[in-house]
Amino acid sequence: TTVMKLTGIVNTDNNITNAPAYIWLEGLDIDTVTNDNNEFIIELNSTQTPNGNINGPLRTYFYLHNYRIDHATIYFTDGHFSDSQTDFSTDGELLEPVLLEKLVSAETSLPPIFNTSFEETLKVKLDLDVHNSATWLIGYKRVLSQNMYLPSGVIFRSILYPQVIHINRLYHDSIVPLEYDPGSAITWTYEIDSDSLHTLSGDYEVFPFFLVNQDHVPDDLLYSLGIDDIFTINSEYLQLPMDMTPGTLTVQ
Repeated sequence: TTVMKLTGIVNTDNNITNAPAYIWLEGLDIDTVTNDNNEFIIELNSTQTPNGNINGPLRTYFYLHNYRIDHATIYFTDGHFSDSQTDFSTDGELLEPVLLEKLVSAETSLPPIFNTSFEETLKVKLDLDVHNSATWLIGYKRVLSQNMYLPSGVIFRSILYPQVIHINRLYHDSIVPLEYDPGSAITWTYEIDSDSLHTLSGDYEVFPFFLVNQDHVPDDLLYSLGIDDIFTINSEYLQLPMDMTPGTLTVQ
């Protein structure tokens, strides 16, 4: 028997790091990522669920965290692709390439070396550029007054031992969503006390924690990435597919 498969092309607008798009088929909970040519293949080894063969529509989602999520619908009849389709051919080929729209560009900058013996504060800057749509950006902040916030929440991942993660947060921080207009350029500056970096030495990738809020991202898609609670700062955040340039830092 020939294996049923979904195929197609997902292009991404202005993708600086060439981050692959994440592809997830609901219902059957199958995922993949695009290859270097922006193509994806999802093989359907079984179209059975506990309730028997699949009937009706299922959505295939196309996702990068800082892009607008998109989807295409594939219709099934008794476990096979239906004869009438809207987004795919009857062979499972996406009729039109998908183009994901970038919502926010993000870049991390910081000094290349930090010496905990001589320096008191490490400043990590997250530059965020909001593109064509008003966007809610979520981060942890220590709230000082009504419009005064100190950004909080930076993840350090050891380059030599990637399982070693250090998370830096300010005391009494909380999650704060803020809305920004199209074309906004924002810099969040995280100030990190050298005392909290004393235990670290070596080379790190540096990821400030931020979320681009979107209403239409299914929880099950996030679960498929290994993310149980997207609002919690932990190593799961690093599973989020996104086009973001992390910083690098040597701690001495």
